[in-house]
Amino acid sequence: MAAYPLHPVPERAFSHRKARFNPLRSLDAEILSRHLDAFRAGTLREMALLMDAIEERDDIVRAVSLKRKKAVSRLPWEIVLTDVGADEALRRRAQEHRATLRSFFDHLTVTNALDENERGGVRLLVRQMMDAVGKRYAVHEIVWQPRQAAALSDGPIDVAPASPLPESAATDGDWRPGASSSVSATASASVSPAVASFESFPLSPLPDSRAARRSAPALGATLRFVPLWFFESETGKLRFLPHEGALEGEELEEGAWMVTVGDGVMVACCVAYMFKSLPMKDWLSYCERHGMPGIRGVTKAAPGSPEWQSMAEAVDNFASDFAAVMNHDESIEAIDLSAPGEIPFPAMVDRMDRAMATLWRGADLSTLSAGAGSGQGASLTEEIRKRSITTSALP
Repeated sequence: MAAYPLHPVPERAFSHRKARFNPLRSLDAEILSRHLDAFRAGTLREMALLMDAIEERDDIVRAVSLKRKKAVSRLPWEIVLTDVGADEALRRRAQEHRATLRSFFDHLTVTNALDENERGGVRLLVRQMMDAVGKRYAVHEIVWQPRQAAALSDGPIDVAPASPLPESAATDGDWRPGASSSVSATASASVSPAVASFESFPLSPLPDSRAARRSAPALGATLRFVPLWFFESETGKLRFLPHEGALEGEELEEGAWMVTVGDGVMVACCVAYMFKSLPMKDWLSYCERHGMPGIRGVTKAAPGSPEWQSMAEAVDNFASDFAAVMNHDESIEAIDLSAPGEIPFPAMVDRMDRAMATLWRGADLSTLSAGAGSGQGASLTEEIRKRSITTSALP
């Protein structure tokens, strides 16, 4: 098997951690507009960092994105044979191919370039691939590893069928890793991150001798999730940026990378986040300025007199353990500086929260709908919820 040249992903990840910054600190409408235009033109770095920061820090986006990703990664999976007709030789080869694929997925190692402590198998792989639903692309570096194959039995090889799909789960696409078999959640619905351009595994043709097949090395692999800001796509194809500050990337080696393509809903979420953060800041300023009423001291004492100073001290101490003795010509009054009627900030923030939940889940599927004038709880039935998620995930 040919060795694929690998890009220096670990070194690239190390330098990125040293140079990382907060893209939300100076974010405003003009900067967001520039990032959106650059992302559409293929310069992905700034927008990808922004999407990642919002997905991590915004409470609503964090909740709904994890729900969407984990709902798919928890689905059962199995290797399903395609119809090969009455050809028994082809059927037997398909069964052996299925066993090879099952062994491959059972021994698959998945990790994260920025966090090597994150390790897992197929479920982690699917959850990482679902990042493409938010950011448009999810990229894995494939490190192929030959290993000794387990002995094959002389009889047909069967894989136990997967358990029935729970009613609360939803499928997310169709992933076909080989010509003779496919990875699927059930017989009628397959799991794929919408998306993957992982069409087939580089499996060698099966030899005629079963003894040779028993001793032949099998393929294993480690798939390393690489963040999107390590790439650019100004030519229309993703290319790896070898170092921080690089403007032109290197071509991805065929067979050494897996690229998952999704909807990219975080582009719209970033716009909603901007419209949410602006009234949120104004709301906080309003609470800071007008959360406590203004205090006015009224006295007939001459300015600078002892009585005047006593009143000034009383006003200063009014907010904490206030105690004062006054005559009938003195008083302390509260001044209400709040705006009459309802302030507009909560409605705008709530509107953007609903928009972000809708983008990720297909509709407002949380208790945000409670008290909105159309009943309590979720705004859609369970059937519509599952259909909306499934439809949005299918290619």
